[in-house]
Amino acid sequence: MDETFAFIAPVMPRRAVNPLAVRAGVIAAVFMAVVGALGVYVVEHEQAADAHRVALAAKVAAVEEARVEEAAAGANVPAGMSDELLGAARNAADEAAGYAQGVLAAHGSLIGAGPAFLSTLGSPLLFVDGPSTAPTIVSVATTDTMWAAAVASPGGCAWIMLAADGSIARDSGRECTGEAALAATGSEW
Repeated sequence: MDETFAFIAPVMPRRAVNPLAVRAGVIAAVFMAVVGALGVYVVEHEQAADAHRVALAAKVAAVEEARVEEAAAGANVPAGMSDELLGAARNAADEAAGYAQGVLAAHGSLIGAGPAFLSTLGSPLLFVDGPSTAPTIVSVATTDTMWAAAVASPGGCAWIMLAADGSIARDSGRECTGEAALAATGSEW
């Protein structure tokens, strides 16, 4: 046979796979999978934390509501004990007012008679700027011209307000904060 005529199929040249492109593709795929998994993890944990926070807030609100109802009704406090606790709350308010009068006499102003200063006097009372929750916890509020204290007792709160002119008002109310006690206008409890 003659070799002048031979059928040769054309062979297409093969493209070589670029190893850098393969690595980049694999790295991108792994990166996207990690980011996706991290996103799912964060979202699930945020939702769980939100649910836990809501449940905790509901539990705290229920406990606080029960505490307020107990205080309002004088629950679990024997009759004689209720009067004793009311007297203790009023005595604590008077004692705190005495300290405030000392500050007024010494400095000519009531602004320095806040809870931070009163706590340094060695009194067995606890002075706070938040609400009073017991007869030994005194909620205090001050302005330039007025000082007030509120002390919790079964069924209410003893308020006392001292003005810069030295006048004292005593009252009672449901809200047991020094801020609320600034509205005291009575002459006795």
